[in-house]
Amino acid sequence: MQSTIIKDYLSKIDLDIRKSGSWFTDQKVTPDVLSSVADFILIFCWWTNVEFTIKDIWHLWYSNKIVKEVFWKPDVLEQKAKWEYDKFF
Repeated sequence: MQSTIIKDYLSKIDLDIRKSGSWFTDQKVTPDVLSSVADFILIFCWWTNVEFTIKDIWHLWYSNKIVKEVFWKPDVLEQKAKWEYDKFF
């Protein structure tokens, strides 16, 4: 059901930047990061079925596991990594 809702929503939006002239990402957002964060959000919503904040996704155990294993980043709870993850999430 969620897949249908998302597809219906996205079908109504024209994301062709050649037409709009605006970018929806910046240099920090790459397809792998975007895909991973979307995955974190879907998993969080599937488990909790509540609205979320950036901190909910940031501190999700699955987010921590993936950013360490796939992106070779430090633990999300490390204080020194705060600025890096502020941009990531």
